[in-house]
Amino acid sequence: MAIVITVGKLGFGGVEIRTLEVLKYLFDKGELSPSDVIIYIVSGLKGRLDSTYSDLGVRLVYGRPGALGWLYFFRFLLRVKPIVLHVNASYASGIYCFAGFLAGIKVRVSHLRSSDFPEGVNRAKYLLYIPMLNAFSTMVVGVSESCQKLGRVPDQKWCLLYDAVSDPGDLIDNLIGGDVDNCALGIVMIGRVESCKNVDFALEVCSSVKMGFQRPFRLTVIGEVGEAEKNRLMNKAVSLSIDKDVVFLGALDRSKAMNELVKNDLLLLTSSREGLPGVVIESSAVGVPAIVSDLPGCLEIARYLKGIKLKSLSQQPDEWAQEIIELSKVKVDDARESFLKSPFVLSVHAEKLLDVWMFAEGKR
Repeated sequence: MAIVITVGKLGFGGVEIRTLEVLKYLFDKGELSPSDVIIYIVSGLKGRLDSTYSDLGVRLVYGRPGALGWLYFFRFLLRVKPIVLHVNASYASGIYCFAGFLAGIKVRVSHLRSSDFPEGVNRAKYLLYIPMLNAFSTMVVGVSESCQKLGRVPDQKWCLLYDAVSDPGDLIDNLIGGDVDNCALGIVMIGRVESCKNVDFALEVCSSVKMGFQRPFRLTVIGEVGEAEKNRLMNKAVSLSIDKDVVFLGALDRSKAMNELVKNDLLLLTSSREGLPGVVIESSAVGVPAIVSDLPGCLEIARYLKGIKLKSLSQQPDEWAQEIIELSKVKVDDARESFLKSPFVLSVHAEKLLDVWMFAEGKR
């Protein structure tokens, strides 16, 4: 069975990492062969995970940017004629499924990961994209219930497919964890550093932890970050007198990131926009409490997992800081057990995704 999976670029983003984990699982189980899978990189750009994907044995195809990119993609589909087209382009997925429709691709799956209503020019695009999404996708899967509402997806085409993670406990040397040093409160943020991660607000929160509550801390930021953005954020840390308490580690592989996570007292997620943040799942899975924005995806995670505290971005940094102080005193019981029984386990996600592909093909 030939499957084409589209991605923007193979960086260290959630889409690329989750897709990699799912493929590894299905290959190990013998459910799929690497020769069945083609990763189509829409941007045409090289990424840090290119070699990792290539080492799996899958084929990488680099698209073309700009106005002619869609035509290049359409011609590619005509040549390859896959049975399944799985598009990771959020609400613009219908544009690529339209190409699949014209190319005669039988199974066209759009994968929605954002639950935020777009504003400005993006809202106009959204209003154009939604009819195409529902007209040319044979199935729409989404990482949260809110994706269906935002995508206006009819029930007969909808499948709730929570993002999932392989058990991070298998990657950690010491599940007991501990402070990053003898006395400082260890706070960690994990994810590509971009505007929606709201790191500026996180710095203000941490400043309140130190200045308002007289609690030493260390904030560790793990994730890809541009040099200019890193310098800007460090200048802000200087202005808040916390520059010696903040460290940027850059992008780490998952094993190293999880071992850093478990060294800390809590995870901080101040994002203004997320789909279903896998790092919150991973944090609960290893018993590290998390204080997170009350976004729809985070709300759904908190239904199943323990040790997650939701806060609104409309609240002041000192209110978040107060919650951090209180949460750092709490021992999270049975958090790992709640993860292992949840729908966020990789095997559950992978088998359900395979059902989507196979069912539409008439094999399940």
